[in-house]
Order: sequence, then structure tokens, then C-alpha cells
Amino acid sequence: MKRLSGDTVRQATSGEVKDLRVENSQLKEVVAEVVLKNRVLKKKSDGTWRGGRCARRSASEKHEMSRLVENSDLPARTTLKQLGIPRSTFYGWYERYLTDGVDGLEDRKPRPRRFWNRIPPRIRDAGHQDRVGTDGAIAS
Repeated sequence: MKRLSGDTVRQATSGEVKDLRVENSQLKEVVAEVVLKNRVLKKKSDGTWRGGRCARRSASEKHEMSRLVENSDLPARTTLKQLGIPRSTFYGWYERYLTDGVDGLEDRKPRPRRFWNRIPPRIRDAGHQDRVGTDGAIAS
């Protein structure tokens, strides 16, 4: 190895090594964030990913996003924030992916909404029958 004039050979102290490791870790995180942002921007600009928090995602999009989160050097929370996906949504997808594979990521019908003050049909119908007379007229 050729040395430049004025260079001296010395060993790094443990404090310097620790500082360099911290700096290296921070640089890796910054590079990972930039790479992730770049991927997301490419996907958004070419139209393969639809935006918005409430957008319905296809199974292939969900699979690709789970791969991004798995392979990212960033923590999952940070990656999901960059992607704009709530953690609870992602982990629901991921659990279905682990149990059923890519087929588990297919869109499912949303559950029917329940309202806290809706009278159940069997009670509503029973109450209605009490008020209806034999001739079909509603009693008051």
C-alpha cells in the first residue's frame, strides 16, 4: 500500500471506532430511506400503485409491499410510514400471507357495518307483530 507524504500510521482508538460505527449505521439508514422513497415514487409515477390510505390494493400490490417491508434496512414502522400503510392493516395482510400464501392477500368482502342502536330484526319483527291486528291494521 502506498502512503501519501505526511500520512502517519496509527491505530484507531475504541472511541473513534464506536463513532465510526454509529455514523455508518446512520448513513445506512439514510440510504435505505432514500432508496425506499425512490421505489415508492417510481411506483406512484408509473401508475402501478394507487394512492390514498383507503385505496383497495390488489394481492400483487400487497405482496410487493410486504416484500419491501421485509427487505428494507429500515424498521418496519418507518417503512410502513413511508408507504402510507397503517401498521394494523399491514400486519393483517402479513398474517394472511403467512397462513394462506399469496391467495390469502386476495380482496375479501368487507364485513357488513353494525350500528350500536339498530334494533335486531327478530325483535323488530316481534314488536311489529304485536301491533298488527288480525285485519292487518296497525293498532295505536
